[in-house]
Amino acid sequence: MDGKMMDRTSETLCRIQALAPLVAQHRLEFDVERRLSQPVVDAMVDADLFRLWTPAAFGGAEMSPRDFVEVVEAASALDGSFGWCLTNANASGQLAAYLPEPVARAWTSTPDCQMSGSTAALGTARRTEGGFIVTGRWPFASGIMTARRVNCLCKIEGEGDPANPVLIFCHFEVGEVTIVDTWHVSGLKGTGSNDFTVTEHFVPDRHTHAFIGAEPGQPGQLYRFPIVSLLTLSVGIVPLGIAKSAVDAFIATADRTRAGTTNPLKDRETIQADLARAEAMRRAGKALILSALTDLEEALDIGGETLVRARAFFRVALAHSAETCVKAVDMLVACAGAAALFESSPLSRIQRDIHAATKHVAVAPHLFGVGGRIMLGLDPDAARF
Repeated sequence: MDGKMMDRTSETLCRIQALAPLVAQHRLEFDVERRLSQPVVDAMVDADLFRLWTPAAFGGAEMSPRDFVEVVEAASALDGSFGWCLTNANASGQLAAYLPEPVARAWTSTPDCQMSGSTAALGTARRTEGGFIVTGRWPFASGIMTARRVNCLCKIEGEGDPANPVLIFCHFEVGEVTIVDTWHVSGLKGTGSNDFTVTEHFVPDRHTHAFIGAEPGQPGQLYRFPIVSLLTLSVGIVPLGIAKSAVDAFIATADRTRAGTTNPLKDRETIQADLARAEAMRRAGKALILSALTDLEEALDIGGETLVRARAFFRVALAHSAETCVKAVDMLVACAGAAALFESSPLSRIQRDIHAATKHVAVAPHLFGVGGRIMLGLDPDAARF
């Protein structure tokens, strides 16, 4: 990483940390509104946090995946919903590299360009003159309540086969879709990850692009990574930050005593050991992600079976990290005892958030099976990894 990129990443981390008081001030509103509060979103725009993976040619940061890990981890440590919305908006922002340059430049030339979307292939796209007629309903569109544009994944009618359909991304202005109020959940309440629908809506060719095997129109190293790898990485980072916030929250309250005792939690050897274990688990999860990311980047130049294995184990690393982060948080909650039951305890929210974050298919347990199949020389039995 050159000095200029390092400075830019450090500046981004400083901008995120500067938002900590504002995020804390509005955190309770996230639960009530079931989305990030508008002052927080406005501050994210002012800090230019929605163009971290947008091409530099269009004014974006085009941040490396490794630097992105640091940034999203820091954001998620402030608040799980805040980090989730930030990373999902930027995961959608990378798609600008696959759109025609005039379209992408118009959509991302200013910081107020938040995108939302869904990678569930639940829509259909029917070819017509100049584009597609799209119909469908998609879930989990994080940040859609404040986004400018929305993207969705569709199967092209009559192309491919049921086991291997041809998939295409379609992009809309948020006003062209109908948002369905479905986000009534226990964790990550502030992400506003509602469903949205579209019925028989025309999408011009210039607002679409391929998914699997898509060729970017921008030359940067970032866009050599498969779209699906960056999408899954963006999700897999969030548990790292949430687990970090759990460690920090527990340390901040370790001076207290439990009912019927006089020794502070911090003076108990079992508590000390579990705290260290939780931190080791969190760090190990992050280290494995970064190691697998390095292997994946190197495999991009090799291709073939080497790339298949690197992609598969990258997904294993994300699943493993998520699993260990959940265990670390649950361990700290157990150490805190009954105090963590109360809504006034940060650990209560943190536990709900990390269990919600790790339900995402990007870090699902079945990915261990995909990695194991490839290690055994079997077909991966999965279309998207």
